[in-house]
Amino acid sequence: MNNFFSVSIKTLKKTGTVRPSSRYLIRKLIKHIDFDKPEQTFVEFGTGDGCITKKISQHMQPCALLYSFEINEDFFHYAETRFEQHDNIKILSQSATRFDEIEALASPHSVDIFISSLPLTLLTQQDIDLIIEKVQHSLKPDGKFIQYQYTTDKLSYFKSKFKQVKVSFTSRNLPPAFIYVCTL
Repeated sequence: MNNFFSVSIKTLKKTGTVRPSSRYLIRKLIKHIDFDKPEQTFVEFGTGDGCITKKISQHMQPCALLYSFEINEDFFHYAETRFEQHDNIKILSQSATRFDEIEALASPHSVDIFISSLPLTLLTQQDIDLIIEKVQHSLKPDGKFIQYQYTTDKLSYFKSKFKQVKVSFTSRNLPPAFIYVCTL
């Protein structure tokens, strides 16, 4: 997407960034995923231009499913076109707070991996609580919630909601990012 900056700057309060994730950040995000497991269900919050979506699709098994949620109309249409040939990738123009309205994601323990690019510092605490509560309900016992942020201000929050939280960092992203890997 050649106009990522102009699209994201128009809706900065929703996107929370002006650049796509770097390949270094993406590598750090997906290294926590065991792609050898068959029939996994992935949920991505914040498709953006699909750079993380693309990397997941390159590694996931053919029988795996990826549901990716994006509320920015320009990013949604771009990603929808970009991944239209992939039967196992569903790009949805829907808020992450409503991911459980998708029938396949509504039952308990239905999701293996959540990957979130949501700008949590821009969301209300009520929306964050709602999303995390639903993630906890939908996450399989051995599943992971992977979130990246540009600050550590949500670390104590994640530690209060998940049994284990591992944090890593990459300076090779603009801006530099913290990666949280959370498990129940």
